Order: sequence, then structure tokens, then C-alpha cells
Amino acid sequence: MIIVRVPNWIGDAVIARGFLRALEDKCNGQVILTGKKKLKAIFYDYEYISFSSYSEYLKILQDLKRKGTEMIFILPPSFSSAFFPFIAGIKERVGFVTDFREYFLTKKIPAYFLKKEHLLKSYLRLIGFEDKLKLYYPFMKDFSDEKRNSVLIAPHASYGKAKEWLFFKELAQYFLEKNFAVTVIGKEKKGSFPEGVKDLRTKTQIEDVLKIISESEYIFSNDSGIAHIGAAMGKKTFVFFGSTSPCWTKPLGENVYVFYKKTFCSPCFERTCKYRTYECLKRITVEEVIKVFEIVSK
Repeated sequence: MIIVRVPNWIGDAVIARGFLRALEDKCNGQVILTGKKKLKAIFYDYEYISFSSYSEYLKILQDLKRKGTEMIFILPPSFSSAFFPFIAGIKERVGFVTDFREYFLTKKIPAYFLKKEHLLKSYLRLIGFEDKLKLYYPFMKDFSDEKRNSVLIAPHASYGKAKEWLFFKELAQYFLEKNFAVTVIGKEKKGSFPEGVKDLRTKTQIEDVLKIISESEYIFSNDSGIAHIGAAMGKKTFVFFGSTSPCWTKPLGENVYVFYKKTFCSPCFERTCKYRTYECLKRITVEEVIKVFEIVSK
């Protein structure tokens, strides 16, 4: 039995699904996941033990240790994610050397690779499968067949304003004029959208989001979890990058279209623009996005 401590962010969690498939192929054994409660729905087809505190995380690890578990793969780079497996006495602890946690790992992958290659490739390095990236793109089940002429817009990003494209409102107006059904989702409600848009911001949980994405034909999103879910479901997914890098966290799939304007300061990985211009986002125009959409939707 093998434990996998999954990432904390939705997008990283979806990427981790590709690693889990590779791990199952390599080890051919039972895999148990542990992570934050909010992510359980992402791993609907795995045994998932959730926690909401460090003490719960430690107790889960101790219980699994008593049942004979001897190995854990630690995907988050945080100190705590590696410290508690060490305290629990898990014999083999595999992860990246970050955040002063080298002492707590038994198999150590240098942090050099992080942000220099796709995150899934870095995860695959933990098991020596880094050359098999294309074999293990993340996959999620599409739960609905009702998706004709439907557009989903995810205009916000929990990470910060430097990841939020500036022209979603104008894009929504274009689709309304083309008689598309337009839905907007998000954890917060900043700014307004044209009349006719179904605005579900602040009204959904992750289970609802999975259903809404399933029912959508096209996804327009910042570099966020929504884009990764859409790509994993095989949707035509249009993704906007600002401060972050598509080299590192591009959603993986055959129907993914990335918009990224590299400026002298990007990728900076900042939550807000230190120059206050958001130039990398401003350079992605509505006209460019519509042109790409019209080509791929034919």
C-alpha cells in the first residue's frame, strides 16, 4: 500500500492525476490518497482520506503506518507535508528538496526542476517516468452530454490579480450576440457581466463546478483549476496566462489553446503586478481570442 499526499491547489491536484496513473502502472499496488477536504471531488475514483488540520494529517499517517504502509510520495513542496510523514515513521518518503525539508526525505528530488519544466514532468521524476509525459496526461470523466453552444467563463483566480485576464466581460458579450449560453463561475464576485449571462459566482462548490464544466462545450479561464479540469475532460479550453508560466502549469490535453504574451518581466510569479500595468494581460486582446475561437470551433 502506497500513500500519496496530493497538492493543495485544484490545478495541481488535476495534474497529479497523471502522476497517479503512472504510479499505478509502475507499482501495481494499492494507492491511498490524503489531502485537503476541498479536493476530494477531484479524486472521485480513488480512495481519499481528507484532513482539515495538521493533527488530523498526522493521525491518518499513523493509522496507515500501523496497517503496514511503508511508502509515501509527497507532492506539495511545503515543510509540513514532509515533516509529518517523518514523525509518523513512514519508512520511505519521496519528494522534492524544498522548504528546509531535506532531512525528512529518504528519496530526494532536487528542486532545480520545479518551474523549469511542466509540473507533471516533475511529478513523474519521483518515479523515474519523466520521459513519459505524453502517456500520462490527466484524465477526468465527462459527466454530461448536454453541452452544445455553451460557454463557461472563469474570470477570477485565487492566486491573485496578476493571473486574471482583463476582458472577460467583452468576451461574454460577443458570445451572447452569437446566441451562445454563457455561464460565469468563481469564488468571488468582482465586476458585472452583461444581461443574459448566467452568473453563478459565489454560488458553487467543487462538486457543482465539475457538473457545470461537464455541461459546457467551451471553457475560457485564467491559469486556474477550472482550466485544468476542462482540459482533463477533453473540453475545448482557452487559457490566459499573466504572471505565471505555461511551461510549468499549462493544462494538458488535445484541445487546449494558450494565450501568453511574454514581456521583459514575465513570468514573475507575483500575485499582483509590481509595475501596476498588467501589461502581459493587456496585450491579450479580445479580437485575438475571438479569431482563435472562430478557427478552432469550425
